[in-house]
Amino acid sequence: MGAIVVSGTIPTRDQRLLALRSGGRCAMCRRLLVEERTSLDREVIIGEMAHIKGENPGSARYDPSMADAERNQYDNLIYLCVEHHTIIDGQGNTYSVEQLHRIKAEHEAWVRGRLEEEMLGVTFTELEFLTKLLLQSPQPVSSTLTLTPPLRKIEKNELLDVADSIMLGMVRIGQVREFIIRASALDLSFGERLKMGFVKEYKRLRDDKGLTGVDLFDRLLAFSSRGSHDFRTQATGLAILVYFFEACEVFEP
Repeated sequence: MGAIVVSGTIPTRDQRLLALRSGGRCAMCRRLLVEERTSLDREVIIGEMAHIKGENPGSARYDPSMADAERNQYDNLIYLCVEHHTIIDGQGNTYSVEQLHRIKAEHEAWVRGRLEEEMLGVTFTELEFLTKLLLQSPQPVSSTLTLTPPLRKIEKNELLDVADSIMLGMVRIGQVREFIIRASALDLSFGERLKMGFVKEYKRLRDDKGLTGVDLFDRLLAFSSRGSHDFRTQATGLAILVYFFEACEVFEP
């Protein structure tokens, strides 16, 4: 989902997991926290990760009994816009720990509900549009990966935190498979070129960038949905990514 305005003490994995589950939107106003790219500059992520129990003594909702490592983990963070981050820290009595956990849970449930709704609406039209974008610049890469049961593969690749997203994507992998079969009837190399693009990006992120687990999944999802923040496009990208995950073309078998 991209870089996030946040304290450097928060692990990248927790940053990506929170932004992923938040849909890149403020948990309170649900504003999309991205300033779109222009002809001169790349997009800018303007979301902030706020601590539910304060990070330092004297900060809102600070709990002295909490271990320092726990303060900067996903469970103690909520994704907000600048305005609402300022509000919850300035009104620590109004926004209690319990209330912020409720707001976070309700928002993440809303994001998942939107993705589930849009996943059911994914058609060949969306698949055709997105795969055409994905096929713009793939490079040949050999693949020797083999089939592995999805749940075992999720555990092996440390993807338990995004297992719900993977299972959601499986709702449409049959349709993705049928689309690729039909497209390949007209263009014999279609499926292979699409696969090569994913394998190339997977290897680049894993081998060149050293990403694993949630970090790797998040970056591959951004690649698969072409960085779009539209729920339908994200659902389509998730379905395509999970198709290749299930086929063991990306992630270790």
